[in-house]
Amino acid sequence: MSPDTELAYWANIAAIAGFVVTFVGAGVGIYGYCSYRYNWKKKTDALVDYLKSKKAQAGDGMKGQQTATHLIRYVGLTQDEILKISFENKRVERTVGKDEEGKADTLYFEYKD
Repeated sequence: MSPDTELAYWANIAAIAGFVVTFVGAGVGIYGYCSYRYNWKKKTDALVDYLKSKKAQAGDGMKGQQTATHLIRYVGLTQDEILKISFENKRVERTVGKDEEGKADTLYFEYKD
């Protein structure tokens, strides 16, 4: 093999290797994104279903409101996840509880029909 032919051969090998690495990287990225979206959907559904069941159990005239601490305990989400879901999902509503002075002291989450 002449030096020019050998250089072209290694350039082709490097190009093929680069394509393979790029293709595998894209596959890993797509899988990671799909996995993230699937897990986020599961968390959203868990929160919505829990709030819906609490509202159904509350009875007439009651709202079935739950605090973030309660949801952390029984649904297993972090406070940040609960807040993000409440802003993204139209079925989760946030309301504020007030103390004796009229200042906001508690954030409640409830299912909205």
